[in-house]
Amino acid sequence: MNNTLSDTTLLAYNSEGLIPGPDEDEEAFLKRAQECLGLKSLLKNDENHLLPFKVELFQKPLEEACAITTPLLGVCPVWLPLFFSNYQLTPWHGGCAWIFQLQDVGPRLAFLQLRKRFATQTSYLKIYKRDELIAHEVAHVGRMMFDENSYEEILAYRTSSSSWSRWIGPLVQSAFEAGLFILAIMLILLLDLYFLMTENHEAYFSMMPLKLIPAGLLILAVGRLWYRQHTFKKALSNLQQTLGGLETANHMIYRLTDKEINLFASSSSDGILEYAQAQKTKSLRWRLIALAYFSDYFSPII
Repeated sequence: MNNTLSDTTLLAYNSEGLIPGPDEDEEAFLKRAQECLGLKSLLKNDENHLLPFKVELFQKPLEEACAITTPLLGVCPVWLPLFFSNYQLTPWHGGCAWIFQLQDVGPRLAFLQLRKRFATQTSYLKIYKRDELIAHEVAHVGRMMFDENSYEEILAYRTSSSSWSRWIGPLVQSAFEAGLFILAIMLILLLDLYFLMTENHEAYFSMMPLKLIPAGLLILAVGRLWYRQHTFKKALSNLQQTLGGLETANHMIYRLTDKEINLFASSSSDGILEYAQAQKTKSLRWRLIALAYFSDYFSPII
C-alpha cells in the first residue's frame, strides 16, 4: 500500500478526533481533516453568514471536556468550534452537535452548540453537567463518518459519571422511536378522556388492552438495550484481554463498526488478532487501528 499520509500525521489526526470512517479513503479523509482544522477560522470570519447566531468561539469548556474524552475515547478535538446560543433549543435541551456539509458533495464538518447559560455555569436543570454534555457530543463528532446505529449512543453515554445514565441513557435509538412512544400514550389518554366525558364506560373498559402498547414498546426497548449493553461489555472485555489494558480497549472499541463489535463479542484473542491482521491494509481506518493499538503485534505497514 502506497501511503501519502504519514503514520505520524495519521496518529496526530486520530488524537484530535479526526478518525477515518469505515468507507472513507485517504483522499476524502485528508480533505475532511483539513477543512475541519480550518473551520474555526471560517466560522469566525463568517462572511457568508453560515450560522444563524452570533459567532463567538470558546476554548476552555472544550479543554475541560477533554479530561473525559482523552482517557476514555483517545480524542481531544481542540479544532472543534464551540458556541453558546439557545437557537432552536427546547427548554429541556442542553445542547447539541451540528454535523453538516458546506456543499452537497463536500466533507462532513461539525461544531457544538450549548445553551447560553453554560457560558457562565457548569450545570443546567440539575441534569446536565457542562463537561459531560460536551464530552457526549464530542463522542458523536469523532464518529461523524460512522453511519452506525446500534452502539452509537452507548459509546456517547459512556462519558457520563452516572452509572445509571451510562446504562439507561441509550434506551431510545431515534427521535422516531421517542415520537412513537409519546404518540401512543397521548392517543390512549385522549381516548380515555373522551370515553369518560361521554360516560361511555363500556367502550372505556373495552379499550383497556390498548394500554399494553406503550408498555410493550418499553419492554422491547429495554430488552434490546440489555442485549446491546451485554454484547458491548463482552466485546470490550475481549479487547481488553487481547490488548492488555482497559484504556487501549476503550479507545479501539470507539473506532469500530456495529458489525465488528458484535464479532469481537464472540471472538477469542487470536481471532481478534487474525481479523486485525487481515484488515490492516484494506482501509485507512484499519491502518490507523493497527498502527495505534496493535503496534506490538504487527510490523509497520509499507
